[in-house]
Amino acid sequence: MCKYVNNKRTVNSQGSIMLGSTITESLNQSSDWIFSDPNLVDKGRGFRNFDAMTAKHPVFVSHKHIDTMRSIVRTLTDMSERPDFQQKIKKHLPSIVTHPTKAVGVLFGYDFHLSDDGPKLIEVNTNAGAIYLNHYLSQTQSPCCDRIGAFMNSPTNNDEALESALLVMFKHEYLRQVPEGVLQTIAILDDEPEKQFLYDEFKIFQRMFQNAGIQTFIVDPSELDYDGNKLNYRGNTIDLIYNRHTDFYLEGEELLNIKNAYLNGQIVLTPNPRAYGYAADKRLLSLLSNKEFLDALGVDDSSKKLLLNSIPKTVIVSKENADTLWMHKKSYFFKPMTGYGSKATYHGAKLTRKTWEWIVESKNYIAQQFVTPSRRTLIQDGESKEFKVDIRNYVYNGDTLLLAARLYRGQATNMKTPGGGFATVYSTNE
Repeated sequence: MCKYVNNKRTVNSQGSIMLGSTITESLNQSSDWIFSDPNLVDKGRGFRNFDAMTAKHPVFVSHKHIDTMRSIVRTLTDMSERPDFQQKIKKHLPSIVTHPTKAVGVLFGYDFHLSDDGPKLIEVNTNAGAIYLNHYLSQTQSPCCDRIGAFMNSPTNNDEALESALLVMFKHEYLRQVPEGVLQTIAILDDEPEKQFLYDEFKIFQRMFQNAGIQTFIVDPSELDYDGNKLNYRGNTIDLIYNRHTDFYLEGEELLNIKNAYLNGQIVLTPNPRAYGYAADKRLLSLLSNKEFLDALGVDDSSKKLLLNSIPKTVIVSKENADTLWMHKKSYFFKPMTGYGSKATYHGAKLTRKTWEWIVESKNYIAQQFVTPSRRTLIQDGESKEFKVDIRNYVYNGDTLLLAARLYRGQATNMKTPGGGFATVYSTNE
């Protein structure tokens, strides 16, 4: 018998459910009825560290929460494209953000914590990785019995459907900028790509593009030459750059050739500084969580209510508010304005005075009201252990392509927790 019992609810192979908590909560406290076969992924898929990057058990999210997250994503996407919004925020951002481009940016990552009163947007990323890893992971897992499976909806796991959606996305990006063009050559860009955590995914994208007849190279910025008319890699003209680099505003000297080609309209760059500045720069959260700003912008009541409820109160750290923030530091999470991957982030409860003084002097941090993440209970070494959960929505142009979770322990999201990592998301019928 496949069975899990907690102090609130029992779910078993006969389909019996004792009253108490929700179905979603009960499923997230179970850990023994989903199997994983990583060999199905390792053979032919190419993720060398699949076991280390993934959790063997999925996370369950109510259909209601999924719908809410999608509404938040769509609302924020529409907001980022409003000319009046762009005009009001441009003073907070580097000038390169205003450079005109029609490419909207591939594969945003909208990251949420799930609180008692709904999803809370923690941050937005414009170069979210691991969509393929999560897609493959979903194909390795299934419920141990049909009646348990009746309480949830399976994730989409059709290879052809995902690849078709991704190819259309990249071709759409190119045609938005070059309406009469034919996408022939792509460069997948990152700093020393072979050393990157998700280099294997670069190779999978490369294979996908090449199978579609698009010549594709995986490159470091130093390998690209610019002759004033076109960007080249070893004599091959590059039509589009799939940008996985984390210098979001192209400020580094090593990106000068790319920056010049971008500013001269001679390369389609996706994602690009415009996409990051209007959607993902963390300074935006201080505005989007501010009722006065939304009122001044004339945001409709429904959208305003949604944003204020879903975006934790955020402020830019300054010398003027430093004393107040320090006094209430346990209520905040501190992040760099243009940070990524939880680097240099601090929960106020763990913050030392020395680090705080450095944060204030850097003039590069936001303070975000702390939202307790939801939990997933797993059995490790015979012991029940709680993992923190965040939910990522992989998004293109406001549409969610795939959901994934990350399981971790510690103060910030990480991929180093034994037994944690990326996890498949199943929606429940709630």
